[in-house]
Amino acid sequence: MDIAEFLTARFNEEYADAIAAQEADPAPWRDDTTDSGSTNERSALGSGLVIAGDHTALWDCEGSSTLCMTAPTARHVARWDPAHVLREVEAKRAIIRQYVDAVTAADEEKFDEQGYVADGIVLALGAVLEHLAAPYAGHPDFEPRWWKPGQ
Repeated sequence: MDIAEFLTARFNEEYADAIAAQEADPAPWRDDTTDSGSTNERSALGSGLVIAGDHTALWDCEGSSTLCMTAPTARHVARWDPAHVLREVEAKRAIIRQYVDAVTAADEEKFDEQGYVADGIVLALGAVLEHLAAPYAGHPDFEPRWWKPGQ
């Protein structure tokens, strides 16, 4: 498995999860971090709800400390609503397509409009893919050669 295949598989997983979440709880998600009067031990950080597009609270702070989240967590979860994830996956897929196209062009020794050999583009986009792979370093299919901390 090369890095493009690895990333494509991870993005496909994220995309499928986002579609499933969006179907279950319509986007856009938003946070509601107004004081709900929650009395659990985490209330010092403020409390929050994540509200789906159909105005349904996804997690309720009252009466369930296992589902309650702090206001910063509610903002974070809302920021990563399914619509955002779907846009991000599409953008990352576009980068992979450009990389694959550049590899093909380099193999065919094609030049772009400015006369540059595609090899340089392959190197540049390859570095971009390595950075995109970094968040998946804990995945069992991740190859350590794809990313080294501090690069």
